Amino acid sequence: MNENQKRQLLNNARAAITADTTLSETEKEKAGKAMEEAVQNFEVPNTKVYWIAVGSIAAIALVIVLGALCIAIGTTKDTPEFLMITLGTAVGALAGMLVPASR
Repeated sequence: MNENQKRQLLNNARAAITADTTLSETEKEKAGKAMEEAVQNFEVPNTKVYWIAVGSIAAIALVIVLGALCIAIGTTKDTPEFLMITLGTAVGALAGMLVPASR
């Protein structure tokens, strides 16, 4: 987030806080300071860590699929439900991490 975006975000937040009639002046002041501190301390996460997390979850999903295939091929038993649930969770986590955040 560049400095212009930070300033714009702060100005929008200040305008919303000032326009709120349910807050006292002290509360508005505290909310404004808290918002300013939050915006100033905002940092983009380390992308290496992000991609390691994505790769790990993808690897987990792949291991689950391979394990389920081995079970399905090697026996006549159904694939255990916990594998299907875990796979669904891993795929959902990947989707949540890879879909761009709305701005």
